[in-house]
Amino acid sequence: MKRTTQTILTTAILLCFFCVPSCYAEKVLCFGDSITAGYRESKSLPYNQALAYPTYLQEMLDPTASSTVVINVGVGGEATYTGLFRMEKELDTYLPDYVVIMEGANDVRQGISPSTTAFNLRNMAEQVLNRGGTPIMSTITPNLEHGHTPENYNPLIVEGAALVGSTLVDTYSRVVSIWSGITFDGLHPTSEGAKILAEGFYEHLMSLKQSNSGGGGSGC
Repeated sequence: MKRTTQTILTTAILLCFFCVPSCYAEKVLCFGDSITAGYRESKSLPYNQALAYPTYLQEMLDPTASSTVVINVGVGGEATYTGLFRMEKELDTYLPDYVVIMEGANDVRQGISPSTTAFNLRNMAEQVLNRGGTPIMSTITPNLEHGHTPENYNPLIVEGAALVGSTLVDTYSRVVSIWSGITFDGLHPTSEGAKILAEGFYEHLMSLKQSNSGGGGSGC
């Protein structure tokens, strides 16, 4: 009986030991469109997450993913009206501590009104807050395609973040002066561009971690 009890206790200790990294690692959910998902050269090919900023963000935060896990849930071609309804499912699935919300490039291309885009993004941030997480909103990255102007959208996104009490990274301002040199096609970043995007979110996350004593919702 004594030996059986010792075996059970040893097994329980080992299970707890191996469970710690996955159960208690902070989760950073990266939500967005193809700029988050990664670039692909044609519709027949999968998105290359190695060229996506969440990959570099993981390397910067925690290369071993033992204490912080970055989760890429970008969906290529998605506009914010679709993302708004998808957000709930992703939050329920991953229970993230932080959620980076960078979406709207397809709204610009589709001609969706800036006020509608800002409303959708604001509501995504509210969903994160309501679940105890920390949203990190972002302005829309530059677009060098003719006639597409994220500049008309970003002021409303900044305003919306302030309204709901969300933090924000002004990604557009960080890269606009160098965008032509770090993009494949005027819209999607190269690997160098993705690293620069990741640096902006990394700096912001580190600032939040220093100022906050705890995050939101992950656990066993």
